[in-house]
Amino acid sequence: MKRRLVYLAIAVLCIALGLLVRAPALGLPREVAKYGGSALWAAMVYFGLRVIVPRWSITVAALVATVLVALGEATQLVSIPWFDALRATTLGHLIFGRTFAVEDIVAYWIGILIAGVGEWLVMRKRA
Repeated sequence: MKRRLVYLAIAVLCIALGLLVRAPALGLPREVAKYGGSALWAAMVYFGLRVIVPRWSITVAALVATVLVALGEATQLVSIPWFDALRATTLGHLIFGRTFAVEDIVAYWIGILIAGVGEWLVMRKRA
């Protein structure tokens, strides 16, 4: 239970940092805001999976996360009216995006890689 709470706290932190990175008030360069936010979103997906299935290895969780985020991005290639309407909202845009971009998938995978390696380093030091 304690491990799940830690993963949940990290996932929530990723959400907060992702929103902060994308905040116009910070004045970050567009690429930093966009891809930094995307990497943090994907790290949140990774840690969300760790909350749901903490017994998975880091590798399995990372692989499942990479597939999920790529599939999520691929949904942007399909136009479904009710889903397009959802994407048009602020929350829908933050969660599902609006337009497909391979660069987004790369940013997602980098975020997952950093999350997984970070967790591995922390777990290694604890052992």
